[in-house]
Amino acid sequence: MRSASRRSSPHQPAAVHERLLARPGDDARYDGPDFAVLSDQFADLVAAGLAAGTGQTGSDIADLQRQALDRFGTAYGICNPLYGVQMVFSEDMANAFCHALNDWLAKEWLDKDDRLRGSIVIPVQSIEKAVAEIERCTEDKRFVQVLMLVMGDMPLGKRHYWPIYAAAERLGLPIGIHAGSAYHNPPSSVGWGPTTSRTMSRRRRLSRPSSPA
Repeated sequence: MRSASRRSSPHQPAAVHERLLARPGDDARYDGPDFAVLSDQFADLVAAGLAAGTGQTGSDIADLQRQALDRFGTAYGICNPLYGVQMVFSEDMANAFCHALNDWLAKEWLDKDDRLRGSIVIPVQSIEKAVAEIERCTEDKRFVQVLMLVMGDMPLGKRHYWPIYAAAERLGLPIGIHAGSAYHNPPSSVGWGPTTSRTMSRRRRLSRPSSPA
């Protein structure tokens, strides 16, 4: 979730700026608070929400509106769905998951508050399907960026991914990079670290069915 004023940046593409501010029937100038001083207040909200037993902060639209949008006078918030649908190996399954996730985001979140914007989650296992999903979602002007993981099967600078970047550029969308991983490869140049290895080993043990006595 990003809070921002409605003033455009000299470094912000005009098309992206227009998408972010495309709020039906809204011609009022944003005049909210200074967001730089609100991070501690948001941390207090997180703690209070968890202590009250209401679940994870911002876990439904009412919580999000009360805890982030209304309280901070947020002009717009970009939703980044982090459900790990990019992690599967099958191109077709990844495509189906991404398609469903993007549709769910639009229906369950973007439709319920005009301040919300969406990130397009793409199946990077298939460049063709990823480009098609970008083109499909871009028809909904509330999707304002393409979301990718910083660590996948190969570095993001590889030519393999260039058609994705070309499609995003053609459609006026930035690429948002989430600091996450598909966990298909070791997370460091020296392989799997001891902590990661123990965690993965424990998960494998827990996932095995118990043997009959």
